[in-house]
Amino acid sequence: MAAAKWSHWAGPLFDGHVCSIGYEVVDWIQAYTCHGPGDVQGDAVELDDEWFNFLIEAYRIDPITVAACTTRRSCPGRRPRQSELAGHIGVAEAFAPVRFDGWKADGQPGARPVRSPLLKCWPPRSRKPATPSRTSRSSPASGARTPIRTSTPA
Repeated sequence: MAAAKWSHWAGPLFDGHVCSIGYEVVDWIQAYTCHGPGDVQGDAVELDDEWFNFLIEAYRIDPITVAACTTRRSCPGRRPRQSELAGHIGVAEAFAPVRFDGWKADGQPGARPVRSPLLKCWPPRSRKPATPSRTSRSSPASGARTPIRTSTPA
């Protein structure tokens, strides 16, 4: 079966190579980011095989439809360095070429930066037990929560 005419992927460059913008993302992270606070602060980032493979799959595209592969993947492993990878991905999403932008002359996928990046960051989930909210209280009779008035209306 012939590939659709809009697909110009030249095919794999080496064993295990897939159609992915992730290779550019990996190169960008290793070239432009460094380690944060700690004993290796400021040192260049060298992604291990686990993170490398995760990024290649996360930015993989279908060479026929040119659509991003929609397989959901979570960050690899539950380890302290997980937030470090999330930080590198956030910086890459803000500044690096991470969106498909056609085919390069060598037949590999090209990328461009996000036009207007918006990064939403939330603190990690707390391991502390939930405490009652300070902005509402329970009514002893009904158990319903009612707002606490902090000032009197003018």
